[in-house]
Amino acid sequence: MMRSSSATDTQSLERFNPLARFAIRLSWAVVIGIALTTTFFSMPVTFAMQTRSAVVLFSEPLAALGWSPVVFALWIIVAQIIYILIALIVAFLLLWQRPHDWLAMLTGAVLVLFGTLNLNTGILFVRDFPPAVAVITLNGVLFAFCANWLLLVFPDGRFYPRWTALFLIPIPVLILADTALRLSLNDTMLIATPYTMALTLWTLLGLGTQLYRYRYYLTQVQRQQIKWVVSGMSLVMLSLLLLFIIDPLLTPTLVEHPMLRMVYRMVYPILLIFLPVAVSALALVNAVLKRNLWGVDFTINRSLGYGMVGIAALLALLLIISGGDLFRTPLAFGLLVVVLAAAFNPLRRLIQAQIDRRLYDLRYSVETYARAPRPVVTQPGRLTGTHIDRWELLDFIGRGATSEVYKGFCAGQIAAIKVMPSSADAEVRMRFDREVDILESLNHPHIVRFIQHGEVEDQRYMVLQYVEGETLRRALESRGKLTPAVAQAVTRDMAAALDYVHQRGVIHRDLKPSNIMLTTPAADGSFRAMLMDFGIAKAESVQVTGGGTMGTIDYMAPEQIQSSGAVSPASDVYALAVIIFEMLTGLRPFRGNPGQILFAHLRQPAPDVRQFEPDLPPQVALALMRALSKSPEDRYLSAGDFYRALRQKVADETADIRLY
Repeated sequence: MMRSSSATDTQSLERFNPLARFAIRLSWAVVIGIALTTTFFSMPVTFAMQTRSAVVLFSEPLAALGWSPVVFALWIIVAQIIYILIALIVAFLLLWQRPHDWLAMLTGAVLVLFGTLNLNTGILFVRDFPPAVAVITLNGVLFAFCANWLLLVFPDGRFYPRWTALFLIPIPVLILADTALRLSLNDTMLIATPYTMALTLWTLLGLGTQLYRYRYYLTQVQRQQIKWVVSGMSLVMLSLLLLFIIDPLLTPTLVEHPMLRMVYRMVYPILLIFLPVAVSALALVNAVLKRNLWGVDFTINRSLGYGMVGIAALLALLLIISGGDLFRTPLAFGLLVVVLAAAFNPLRRLIQAQIDRRLYDLRYSVETYARAPRPVVTQPGRLTGTHIDRWELLDFIGRGATSEVYKGFCAGQIAAIKVMPSSADAEVRMRFDREVDILESLNHPHIVRFIQHGEVEDQRYMVLQYVEGETLRRALESRGKLTPAVAQAVTRDMAAALDYVHQRGVIHRDLKPSNIMLTTPAADGSFRAMLMDFGIAKAESVQVTGGGTMGTIDYMAPEQIQSSGAVSPASDVYALAVIIFEMLTGLRPFRGNPGQILFAHLRQPAPDVRQFEPDLPPQVALALMRALSKSPEDRYLSAGDFYRALRQKVADETADIRLY
C-alpha cells in the first residue's frame, strides 16, 4: 500500500509553522489518550453492570445453557472492544495515509471517541473518584465538539459560510450542563434531557447550512465524498430508528420467553449498533481517502431497494407476531418466514425498478442494463449447409442480438448473411426491419454495404458485404491496446462514417468495438475500419416504439441511459471517445459491475487518459475529456470535429499504421 500525503491547502499541516504542527499532532495524541483512558475507567464498571443485568434478567436461560452471567457480560464488552480496536486501527491508518492532513487526523479522533461514547453511562459508579469523572466528561465534550466540527468542514476543511464556525461555541456548554443534570438526577440512562434535545436541534440547524455549502461551494469529487458520509450516517440513524421501533413491539412477547429475550439482547447490539457503526466508519474512511468515490451512487441505489423491502418485511413480521398467538407456534412462525422470504425478491425488483426510473430517471432498471449484454445462446452453426433463397450458408461467423451471421456463397460471390430466427418476437423483428431500412439508404466506404434482404418460410434475412478481417473487439482482446497510429486510423474512418450517417439523420446508438470491423491488412500494412450493425440505430424517418431499444452500457452516453428520445449525434461521439480511450490504454474509462458503470456514465468525470499513458500529449486528454462530457452540449458538434481535435496529436501522420 502506498502512502499518500494528498491534502488541499486548507487541510495541509504544511501551511503551519513547525511548532503549530507539533501542537496539532500532540493534541491528536492527547485526544486518543483521553478516549483510551475513558475505556480504562469505564470498562470494569460497564462489565459489572452487564453482569448484574444478566443475573436479574437471564438467570434461568443462562442456567439452562450452563453459562455464567459473565458470558453474557463478556459478549457485550468484547463486541465493544472490537469496535474500539477497529477505530484505533483506522485512526492510525488515516494518519499513515495522510500524515500532513489535519482533517484526516480529526476524522480518526472522532471515530475513536465515538467508540468510547456509550461507556459514559458508567460515570455514576465512579462519581467518588473525581479524575475518572473529569476524563469521562471530557470524552463526551470532545466527541460532541469534534464530531460537529468535522461535519461542518468536511471534506475540504473550510467553514462555508465562515460564520458557521459559531455553531461550535455552545456545544461544550450543553454537554457539561447535560452531564451535571444526569449526575444530579443519579441517572445517566436517560434517553433525552432538555440539553440533549437542544444539542440535537442545534446540530441539525448547523447541518442544514451544509446543504447550501453542498450546492454552491463543493466540487463534484467533494460531493461524492459527502455522499459516502451521509450514506454511512443514514445507516446508523436507520438502525437506531429500527431499534426504537422493534424494542417496544418485541418486549411484551419476549418477557414470556426468557431464552429468546436473552438471545435478542445479545444479538441486537451487534446487528443494530456495532455493525452499522463499523460500516459507517468505513464509509467515512472511504470518503477521506477518496477510494471508490463514484461507487457510492450505485451503493445508495441498491441500498434503497433492499432497505425499503427488508424493513417492510421485518416490520410486517414483528407486527404479525406481536398481534396474536396464531403465529407464535414454531410451525406457523416458520411458514410465515418462508412466505416473506419468497416474496422478498419479486417485491424488491418491483420497488427497485420504480426507484431506478422515478428517482434516478433511468430508461430501464439497473438489473435490466446488467442483463442486456448477455443474449441467450442458441445452437451454434445450426443452419450451416442449408440454403436461404439462392445463398448457401457456410461457416458460422457469429451471433448478434437479433440474428445469427453466416458466410454465404452464391454464383462465385461471398457475402455475410444475417438470419433472424423464425421464433423472434415483435421487438426483434422491428429491429431487424429497421436495420434493413437504414442500410438500404447508406453507401459509404467505411460502412458495411447492404446487398439485399428477403423472407423465406417466415425466416427473414439480409445479405451484407463480407469483410475479411477481425472486429476491433478481437484486436483489443489479442493485443491489449493499439498503437497511437492505429488508433488514429480507426478514429479517422469511424469519424467519416459517423458524420455520413449523422448528416442523413441516422444515429447509430450502439457504437462499440464488436460493431467495428478491421479489414485484413494489405501488403503495405494499411487497413480500413468498417462500421456495422445498425439494429438499434435511430433514423428521423423511423419511429421508435416503447422506450426505444437499449445499447451497450459500457459505451452508452448519459442521455441515452436516461431517455431514448434524447439521443443525438453527440451520443455517438461519446461512444467513439470511450472506444478511443480503450484503444489507447487497453482499458475503458469506467469499469466495475454493470450498475457501477451505469452510474459512472451518469456522474463520474472521465479520468485523464495520461494516468494510463503518460506519453500522450495534453491535447489528447483534453479532447477526450470534452468528448466524454456528461452534457451533450459540451461535446464536439460532430465526430469529424472530434477527430480533427485529435489529429496529429495522437500520432504523426507518417507513423506506421500497420496492425501487425
